[in-house]
Amino acid sequence: MPTFSIHTLGCRANQADSEQMAQILASAGFQEVPFGQAADCQIVNTCTVTREADRKSAQMVRRAARLGEQVVVTGCGAAQKGGAWTRVPSAALRLPPDQREEILQRIGAQHCPSGEQLERAWLRRDRARALLRIQEGCDQFCTFCIVPYVRGRARSQPREWILGQVQQLGVQEIVLSGIHLSAWGAEFSQDLGDLLEFLVKNTSGIRYRLSSVEPDLFPQRVFEIMRRYPDRVCPHLHLVLQHASDVVSLLL
Repeated sequence: MPTFSIHTLGCRANQADSEQMAQILASAGFQEVPFGQAADCQIVNTCTVTREADRKSAQMVRRAARLGEQVVVTGCGAAQKGGAWTRVPSAALRLPPDQREEILQRIGAQHCPSGEQLERAWLRRDRARALLRIQEGCDQFCTFCIVPYVRGRARSQPREWILGQVQQLGVQEIVLSGIHLSAWGAEFSQDLGDLLEFLVKNTSGIRYRLSSVEPDLFPQRVFEIMRRYPDRVCPHLHLVLQHASDVVSLLL
């Protein structure tokens, strides 16, 4: 049985991507082993938001190259021109985030699941909590941030698609994640409040938690939904703040 290993750096969106790739590989007969052990395919899901993230990503790729015959570099570092990618072994396979579902074809796997199987391959079902990425990309183009250039423009999964994934996962808690999560639904004239209420009303026994959200676009009605459904929507927010100082903000 062929084996694979994954090491993930960075945000929860990367974690969700790794879970999806792991399930795709498992559905094709691959067995996962812990990173650090020898494996036929070593995957490093990189982060490139800081110079330190680039350094750690390149370090992990070099380590993977010593452990496996095939090395796959994915994540934001694989989408950036320069950065960590320039310091990894030349034989490593580059797999940008928007190509993660093509991993089997890219590594030359003999068996590739059908489209229906891939649709179910978002997350492994061996835990009570699962990550579900519902949004990708960002339109903010902040001066200090590379994310829009490596993840693309903001785009959301429709709520009907999200509901279908939730129903298939079979876990007690779903963590809704994204690159710019607060912007979910803008292209549908919807927001996170609409999504949470839709999911609560169309499922039972499942608790929902939001991953990192940005205060500037965060819909205030989410607080009312948390109060209305305390057993279904976790009263928890992880706010993304660059700096809380008015002085520093003005200087910027």
